Amino acid sequence: MAKATGELDRVVGGGMLVTEEDIPRLPYLDAVVKETLRVHPVAPLLAPRLSREDTSVGGYDIPAGTRVFVNVWAIARDPALWGDASEEFRPERFVGSGVDVKGHDLEFLPFGSGRRMCPGLGLGMKMVQLMLANLLQAFAWRLPDGVGVDDHRRVDAHLARQLRRGALGDRALGHRQRERELHHAVAGGVAVRPDDAAGRRAAGFGGGHRVAPSVSRSVAGLR
Repeated sequence: MAKATGELDRVVGGGMLVTEEDIPRLPYLDAVVKETLRVHPVAPLLAPRLSREDTSVGGYDIPAGTRVFVNVWAIARDPALWGDASEEFRPERFVGSGVDVKGHDLEFLPFGSGRRMCPGLGLGMKMVQLMLANLLQAFAWRLPDGVGVDDHRRVDAHLARQLRRGALGDRALGHRQRERELHHAVAGGVAVRPDDAAGRRAAGFGGGHRVAPSVSRSVAGLR
């Protein structure tokens, strides 16, 4: 967070909103967006494909007419591709890297690849980059009281284990009540801090807002 806001202070300056023309000059922000899409892809499974001919992949025979699903979530967390820290959120891995979201690098396919990749890639990336940049530029953010960075890392690790085991479905339904309780407990405490030197305003949320439902569900599962 500090690196991203520091980059905004240097490139854009305090009191100024980020524009589309600023984005190419914000490489760390771009790395943050890419790392977010790697660790938490919007679609863990790409749209299904149909094999047109008999083939063999990784020792498996795939006959023509087979419906194929590409698990980009698993590919993006594979230690053989991303190292031992593949489960950790590290934007630095994309700084100075040639890996992009356009489908040329098969280890990173948040929008798919080929002729049938997501047509909203261009608009989606611009919107996410601009919204994230202006949220960081206009507000000062911090974790709720009593919650640390390590807590979120444990949540991510727990969610990853559950997804690998295929155990989220029924268990998540059983945690609905605890999820609601957790929402009420943490809503109202996110992103509240006095104005800082860059002119960012303190951002508070009322109790009626939901905070990170997927994370809340995972935390409930740890209790």
